[in-house]
Amino acid sequence: MNSTFLENISQPQKNQVNWWLSVGIISLIIAGLFSILIVFLRTPGIQNLFSNKDFFKTSLIIHVNLSVLVWLLSIGSIWSAVMIKASNTFFKVSPLLALIGAFLMSISIFTDGNAYLNNYIPIYHNPLFLLGLSIFFTAVILNSLMVIYFYAKYKSDDFSSFISLSLAIINLTSFIALFLTSQALSHNSHEFSLYEIYEYLFWGMGHILQFSFTQSMIAALIYLINFKQQLIKEQWGKLLLALNMCLGTGIIFWQILNNDIMHNYINLYTDHMRYFGGIAPGILIMMVGYHLVRSCLQIDKLSWHGSVLSLLLFSYGGILGYLIHGVNVVIPAHYHGSIVGVTVILMVFAIQVIKQMRFLEIPKSIFYQLYLYTIGQIIHISGLAWSGGYGALRKNPYDPLTLKAKIGMGIMGFGGLLAIIGGIMFVYIAGKMMLKKNNLMADSRNKVRLL
Repeated sequence: MNSTFLENISQPQKNQVNWWLSVGIISLIIAGLFSILIVFLRTPGIQNLFSNKDFFKTSLIIHVNLSVLVWLLSIGSIWSAVMIKASNTFFKVSPLLALIGAFLMSISIFTDGNAYLNNYIPIYHNPLFLLGLSIFFTAVILNSLMVIYFYAKYKSDDFSSFISLSLAIINLTSFIALFLTSQALSHNSHEFSLYEIYEYLFWGMGHILQFSFTQSMIAALIYLINFKQQLIKEQWGKLLLALNMCLGTGIIFWQILNNDIMHNYINLYTDHMRYFGGIAPGILIMMVGYHLVRSCLQIDKLSWHGSVLSLLLFSYGGILGYLIHGVNVVIPAHYHGSIVGVTVILMVFAIQVIKQMRFLEIPKSIFYQLYLYTIGQIIHISGLAWSGGYGALRKNPYDPLTLKAKIGMGIMGFGGLLAIIGGIMFVYIAGKMMLKKNNLMADSRNKVRLL
């Protein structure tokens, strides 16, 4: 078998890819608007201009859910397009439901509610937000079930089908964890505050979803490294994806057999991430890093730059993870580095997919965008880490700060501004490419090679 993920894309497949791309890009646009508020509210001096201190919490909740949960799961769902062998209503409705869910979460900020900054999936506790989140979850579950159904029906063995299947399994496992935790909480809910209920509810699910995000990163990096020429063999890619999938989903058997959130639930998932979360990314960094150095001339230019920047951010976030002591803004600095590392490579992946689907030239401005966004994020993350070292508390921009912590938060604000500009550039470039007409002079306009 050759190295192509997809040799021919049918019109239903193109439509599915376009839908999921649209959901991801729209979610980034809305998340970017809220990130402007977040940066302002964390920047000394500017934060005093806002009298409503709930702006920070509510903006952070919408930003995190759209820029992490919706964006990453939507772009990962692009791979499901390969499973479409015929027109299917369930496949068509999934991205539409995802978009409706994201929209409802966004507008819920204009309604009354209580903000809970629990980990992974922070919650704005009001009916509209919870409805939107539930609809988005339904879209992901439905899409994942359809992937597994068609994989079993058509016995597909190509690389892209395996990527789609592995992502579907990890995502569904995260929802199993959510269901099991909700069942356990129903017997002990009187012992917890609402914040604690949400913290427990999404703890296991959130941990497993990190493996889904890593899976999307692995798939995108292999796709990009092999964009011009196959450098990473398909069987090695499958082994790495299978390893990450097994490491990420294996913990669910413990929860099925011992679904007691009162004993070791938090610590077990934390240890699971600590000991197993970095194995597949570590192998990936060595595998991709080897080819980035040894075979740089055989790698597409945009793919090379994107891969280097992504691995740089991802590794920086991992290093900061070892510097965490107590509860302060070193924690979001670590998380930002790792997640933004995934985001950078998925930005490049999205641009390459749009390019091949619509037979377009990639604008040179995308290189400026990537470097501006990455440099801004590095400055932003460094400012957060600096401030955390001097006691700036996590998720609370209104606590009194030392002078050194204020300097760090000022650096963070500057970096955040650069990153926002880079993010705006991405959605502008990607949106403009998606709205552009196909290049009818392409010799193979009915074919799209995805690796």
